[in-house]
Amino acid sequence: ENNTTHLGHIARLGARLSLTIAAFFTGFLLIGGEQVLSLFGRGYEGSFLLLLILLAGQLVNAAVGAVAFIMFMSGQEKHAARILTLIITVMLFLYVIAIPALGIKGAALVTAAGVAAWNVGMMKSIYRNLGVVTRANNILRCVLFLAGVSLATLAGISTNIPTLYLLALYALLTPVLLWKYVLLQEDRDALMSVAGRYRTA
Repeated sequence: ENNTTHLGHIARLGARLSLTIAAFFTGFLLIGGEQVLSLFGRGYEGSFLLLLILLAGQLVNAAVGAVAFIMFMSGQEKHAARILTLIITVMLFLYVIAIPALGIKGAALVTAAGVAAWNVGMMKSIYRNLGVVTRANNILRCVLFLAGVSLATLAGISTNIPTLYLLALYALLTPVLLWKYVLLQEDRDALMSVAGRYRTA
């Protein structure tokens, strides 16, 4: 329809849902990340910090929305290719510097920063060329949610509450918190509308 207003609305809706889901799984890993990593064997023990670094890049990826798809469907493939080429070139240069100095942590930092920069670069390109804001507008709510999860996790650790209890409590409480306080009303309306269609189908 070539309706940029509608495109922006749908893009932000998708970004909010994507970021909320990413925040839920990030919170889960903040609590039980060490245990999850231990399932993969001894080689993954002690990699919790690396997991957090990579999660930060993926949270930015979720927050900016489906920018690659929007660029491709709006004929901006060349712009996307230029952004990706530039970011990969800078990342290769930074890998050469960061890995000898910081080891695998340096590689994780460069990867997370590269993922974030690529997505933010495409987000800015879309706004510059189409005037469409794709960024989720519930970012602050997600940040506050993750800050609360972090504080609750630290409190649980300091009082020696078993991780499984914390995860069970998280699984029970957070869907309600995310639904009521992190998603916007229009997100809830859209999800209820989709659920209603499936029930009547």
